[in-house]
Amino acid sequence: MNSMKKAILITFLFCAAHLLYSQESVASASGKATGTAGSVSYTVGQVFNANVTGNNSNTISEGVQQQHEKITYTFNTSWLPNDPSGISFAEDDILVDTGNAIISNTTFCNTLTVNSGASLSSALAITFNKMTLKNRATFIPGNNTVTGDITFERSLPNTDWHLISSPVSGESVEDLIANHSLAIGTEDTDNRGLASFVNTDSNPWNYKSATSTGALNAAQGYSIKLQAAADISFTGNANTSDVNYTVSGGNGNNFYLLGNPFTSYVNSKVFLNKNTAHLSEETIWLWDGTTYQTYNAVSPLEIAPAQGFFVDIDDNISNQNIVFETSNQSHQSTDTFMREAPIANFELSIESDNTKSATKVFYVAGKTTGFDNGYDSKLFSGLANSFSVYTELVGDKQEEKLAIQTLDKDDTSIIPVGVIANAGKEITFSLESENLNEDVSIYLEDKLTGAFINVSETTYKATITEQAQGVGRFYIHTTGASLSTENLNTNNISIYKSSFNEITINGLTTEATFKMFSVTGKEVMQTKISLNGSAKVSLPSLISGVYIIQLSTETGVMNKKISLE
Repeated sequence: MNSMKKAILITFLFCAAHLLYSQESVASASGKATGTAGSVSYTVGQVFNANVTGNNSNTISEGVQQQHEKITYTFNTSWLPNDPSGISFAEDDILVDTGNAIISNTTFCNTLTVNSGASLSSALAITFNKMTLKNRATFIPGNNTVTGDITFERSLPNTDWHLISSPVSGESVEDLIANHSLAIGTEDTDNRGLASFVNTDSNPWNYKSATSTGALNAAQGYSIKLQAAADISFTGNANTSDVNYTVSGGNGNNFYLLGNPFTSYVNSKVFLNKNTAHLSEETIWLWDGTTYQTYNAVSPLEIAPAQGFFVDIDDNISNQNIVFETSNQSHQSTDTFMREAPIANFELSIESDNTKSATKVFYVAGKTTGFDNGYDSKLFSGLANSFSVYTELVGDKQEEKLAIQTLDKDDTSIIPVGVIANAGKEITFSLESENLNEDVSIYLEDKLTGAFINVSETTYKATITEQAQGVGRFYIHTTGASLSTENLNTNNISIYKSSFNEITINGLTTEATFKMFSVTGKEVMQTKISLNGSAKVSLPSLISGVYIIQLSTETGVMNKKISLE
């Protein structure tokens, strides 16, 4: 019998010693363990010493508790002194300095800091007193339990208006006002540089006052303006499940200001695909400080934590949820946006008085001249717009003002260009392209002045003669022919249309080669001119439109645009 009791006691001591290394909270004081008939109970500190006596009372006398020495676990592409997953105590600190760290087991700690540009993911539950995510740091908890307050910091580099949202739950309007130096209204000095967007109001910006209160709703966007460049911060709890935001159409203005509710990046293409049934089109709009930038499936981006953006809701939607999925989260290396590999495209810009606007045209196999949802996107129209450039569809819905238009990769249609600007304003057109074939040139036609400019190589200035709100003056032509070289002395040479099917050339002093191209770059005729002085060239049967004449001699090349009507 005594040997059995001794065996029980030894087993108990082994279990008690094992508990010393458990991560659960432990008592701060020890006591005595007593037991009868094989039952023993005892409360222990983190470390204890024990004396065992083997009489009928079977007593273990209390030991001496030893204090745990606090450890700071640091991640710089690897953990030092050890990976804290599942072994750190509630008194310990964790620092993710650089790289992408993972907590792989249920973990307790005191403070958890993720420095700028670093990231952290947790595979199981994590508990802390406080987590701090420095500017450009990200945290993905997945659907795991996160216990503790999180402070997320983001840098605002200037005093422009910025679209933001809270990446944590539980933050309030009053805290945001109290903890930041917000801009003060110039007309109403009680107004602060914080506003929500209410699309049912005639003036949709609802500015907060110095005494405003209320929650910063999850997934709702706001506009913020500081008195000086500084960091802003949000404090609350992690959103560890899908976040919904209820929307309705039929408001006249169906734009909603939403925002990323997570402490990590959200892919815009995945987000738009998930919510396409509730949207008028698969597009998001972001304010860059001077204009609204447009993104869709052909130009997606990673939406940064705390970033606000607009979507346009379908007119027939009533009380439906826009969903932000926890599965659509990632870590990225920038605080703004990262685009996918560029597709063949060009961006046509106008600029005046340091204000700039741009419209984009992409070329993707299989796209049409009609409206392709997710590939064609309209201008942002949730607010008044006094300066913009846009294109119109080559096919149907021709009155839609597009910020992005996508055509088939082989499409060479003439694209109508519209300008919104005040009368008398001088604007400068410029163009940038990506992944276009080297022999592709892009021309801007100005029907008012007759100019036909290769904006692939130079800018073009034009004066708006009347309040511009539509198309009809400017057009984009693309051509595969290299028509930019003009090194022939043109002072004494003139080329003009003498009749619908005849071109007259005056001033030639040597033999020349006459070529004629459509605006798509297709050569429609070629002939030799051997006469000096004046020559007439008969044209083949051609459809009405714009054509390029290229006159080549031993001394150079001259290009001339003509219009056959």
